[in-house]
Amino acid sequence: APPEGLTTCLERPLHGLGPLRDGRGVYPNVIATEATRRFLMAEPSLFVPRDNRALVESAVHCEALRRLAEALGPDWIAHWQEMEGTAFGDRGAAANVCFDPDQQFDEVNVWSLDEQIATRLGLRDRSVQFAEPPKSPFGSSIRQLHIPAHLAPDTASDVEAELLSQDAEGFVFRFGARTFAYRRMGLRAD
Repeated sequence: APPEGLTTCLERPLHGLGPLRDGRGVYPNVIATEATRRFLMAEPSLFVPRDNRALVESAVHCEALRRLAEALGPDWIAHWQEMEGTAFGDRGAAANVCFDPDQQFDEVNVWSLDEQIATRLGLRDRSVQFAEPPKSPFGSSIRQLHIPAHLAPDTASDVEAELLSQDAEGFVFRFGARTFAYRRMGLRAD
């Protein structure tokens, strides 16, 4: 049977061991921690890299963790299943954003420049384009700025920006009903 401390971590995290409410945490996978503890108790001396394979196969391999969870009981099986599900989801999410390392960077088309990207709440940032690009506080011309949707919630996306002033510190412009300043510290609504 596992030590009481690790069993407790299945229900609530302790000292970084165990999943938080969202299934994450410092060391959320208690079954892998228990498998590692058992391996180290049986093999108190390790030689790296010679023993790497044995450690990986006994402490983090899916089948080894499944067998250990089955031996420890229903709470451990549920925990193992949750950790496997989280890992499966993470692998799928990672696969969706991986770049092909053999593809030239200039051939990678992640998204169209015309594409609107929304926040998780469905808010859409505004893209401001300047007919006469003002100078940034760092000396470069600014042809386009993105304004977070919460700073211009009632401004239509087709509204044109009006440059109000320009100096060495940056510039001020009107976009819809709001006035914005672009300075060394970034964009702010006035």
